[in-house]
Amino acid sequence: MMEIDPFAIIQIDATVITGILILLTITNHLRPTDEFWLPKSVATIVIPFSISALFAIWETLKEFSNTPEGNFMPASLLAMFIGFLYLIVVIFSLSSKNKWKKKTS
Repeated sequence: MMEIDPFAIIQIDATVITGILILLTITNHLRPTDEFWLPKSVATIVIPFSISALFAIWETLKEFSNTPEGNFMPASLLAMFIGFLYLIVVIFSLSSKNKWKKKTS
């Protein structure tokens, strides 16, 4: 059975969270919109990846302490999988939007 490194999971989660925050910033400046759902939907992508990182951190804490018990890697991978699915849905909904306001300078 292949061992998954919790530090790799944390690094992937941090990379995706950083990318999402950059995407949120760029989307807000390039395509301003009055729609309420747009920044909220992009910002909520961070949630499952944050949960995944927390589970991976708890997995690494088991090496230093006996307090966290259990195997947190399946929960971490599941949260990351849910995050990637949600990311795909949000990107498809962003790309299919027809009513973008043009930014006037």
